[in-house]
Amino acid sequence: MSAHAKGAAPDPGAPKPVRFNAFAMNTVGHQSPGLWTHPRDESHRYTDPDYWIELARLLERGGFDSVFLADVLGVYDVHGGTPDAALRHAVQVPLNDPLALVPLMASVTRRLGFGVTVALTYEPPYSFARRMSTLDHLTRGRIGWNIVTGYLDSAARNLGQDSQRAHDERYDLADEYLDVVYKLWELSWADDAVRRDKSGRVYTDPSKVRAIHHRGPHYRVPGVHLCEPSPQRTPVLFQAGTSSRGRAFAGRHAECIFVSGPSKAVVKGYVDGLREAVVAAGRAPGDVLIYGQALIVTAPTAEQAQAKLEDLERHVDLEAALALLSGWTGVDFSRYPLDATIDYLDTQAGRTALASFSSADPTRRWTVGEAAAFIGLGGRGPVFVGDPAQIADQLLDWQAATGLDGFNLAYALAHETFSDVVELVVPELRRRGRYPPEHGPGADDADATAPTLRARLFDRGDRLPANHAGRQVRHAGHGGGVGPVPEVERKTRRHQQGRGVVEEGKGKRRAELDVIDVEVVAQNEWDEGRLDASRFELIVTPGAEFARLIERTAEEIAQRQSTEAALLDGEAMYRSFAEGLPIHLICKDREGRFTFANGLFCRELGKTLHEIVGRTDFDFFAPELAEKYRSDDRNVVE
Repeated sequence: MSAHAKGAAPDPGAPKPVRFNAFAMNTVGHQSPGLWTHPRDESHRYTDPDYWIELARLLERGGFDSVFLADVLGVYDVHGGTPDAALRHAVQVPLNDPLALVPLMASVTRRLGFGVTVALTYEPPYSFARRMSTLDHLTRGRIGWNIVTGYLDSAARNLGQDSQRAHDERYDLADEYLDVVYKLWELSWADDAVRRDKSGRVYTDPSKVRAIHHRGPHYRVPGVHLCEPSPQRTPVLFQAGTSSRGRAFAGRHAECIFVSGPSKAVVKGYVDGLREAVVAAGRAPGDVLIYGQALIVTAPTAEQAQAKLEDLERHVDLEAALALLSGWTGVDFSRYPLDATIDYLDTQAGRTALASFSSADPTRRWTVGEAAAFIGLGGRGPVFVGDPAQIADQLLDWQAATGLDGFNLAYALAHETFSDVVELVVPELRRRGRYPPEHGPGADDADATAPTLRARLFDRGDRLPANHAGRQVRHAGHGGGVGPVPEVERKTRRHQQGRGVVEEGKGKRRAELDVIDVEVVAQNEWDEGRLDASRFELIVTPGAEFARLIERTAEEIAQRQSTEAALLDGEAMYRSFAEGLPIHLICKDREGRFTFANGLFCRELGKTLHEIVGRTDFDFFAPELAEKYRSDDRNVVE
């Protein structure tokens, strides 16, 4: 926990404050295509360090939670099949690396957080984990990671792939990626591993650092994390996907979620669906902060604000907007007239971007031209226009109607848009008691330790909470994978140097297989003396011959994933046998019923384990299991 002073406990009856993030990108044209041509816009200075230092100081003064730095690894070349429109109109190109900005901006701030976008599809988890730990150290715990899987085919082509992976396949990859980095950040180094003992000449206690031994369908990472534990260990996790697969991913992993939509109805649907996904993942609805994208156009008077809006609209470039929308959706809008209506198309790019203009809002049929004009100012979120009081009314109305926690603010003019918010809107919200106070913990005392980003956002410590998937990850030598360890009774019997006989091909060949160690663990929950929802584990440390058997049958076992019984993290566990690691084989079908030699066990494996463990041990742990094992013909090996 950070050593910052604690303020008074929040009043549970107080109205929810409005929170702000700044939505920026290390480029010229971000979410308002064409506005770089405005005479007051400064975004052409994006290569100047002072440009980012000025922004950081401004946002810190305005009490923003963080600056969210977007990124892509390709060019927008869907429109017309070329990148010409994107290059001509500076549609997120040229584009520099966002991570390099973080130490620069952190050096002139104490509380501002930094959410950086990195596409995991093209970044090895081992080296990425080091980069994020380094930034967490250098920012004193103010780094966040916006988890994206990418959506541009141009990025995939330039990084050695024919095309990007399918939408849901990218999320499957992401699940394992998170598994790897959680192990590196959360498990590899113990809290007290670093001793810095000069007299004893020991910097790190080797017994407190362990390899993660990860072997999965996509990644093999056997070693230790290169970095000592950083203030947060795992960075604050940002995510923006609201497709059905994206919601499930966010429910399990995200702490801060960004949504974009053109109406309250669309955004409320996203917010409700995301909170349901969070609950389904075993977390509380308030365990995530959800920010909606928006643009604020304000001035001291309503008339001045309206005049400013009309001035900005004159600089919107429709071709640039269509190039941006084409890249987001994977649909080449250069092929359609501006008065054509947008219908929902299921593309492998950004499903949410297209859905937000079509099936997600049944009250309106958008034309191509209307969608282009809409995203021309601030992207896919609403544009709030008015004097400071009117802006505050609109923000609070949207928050109440949608359930948002705050807003991810885009800009029209750099840095004028953010300056208007800080100078005009923030004081109005504070006057109403709906914005964090100007002087929070550590703000006045230069010697006090400022809070980490996670502690500032959630007021509950620097680390991931105990119910988060990242804190429930287990070392490969103790079951592997991500999931809670049940708090239930454990009974154990151990078999040293067991031996088993396997028949292959109905008796055509017999082989003795050496198994170094088999530990039988029954984790039982009892209901009126009957076994209910048991989890039975065989923890096996294999000998060389047994490992070869597993390796030969791994693909066959993986192909049986569609059968009635499921094996948790089956493919990754089986492949780990080759390294001689202890592996938990969890036998439980999808309806919670116990099976032993289920569909994911080949007959050879079932026979071997049967001979090694023996039925007497099933009797010892639970007579019901033994009887089921004897009577279930699925376990009979002929």
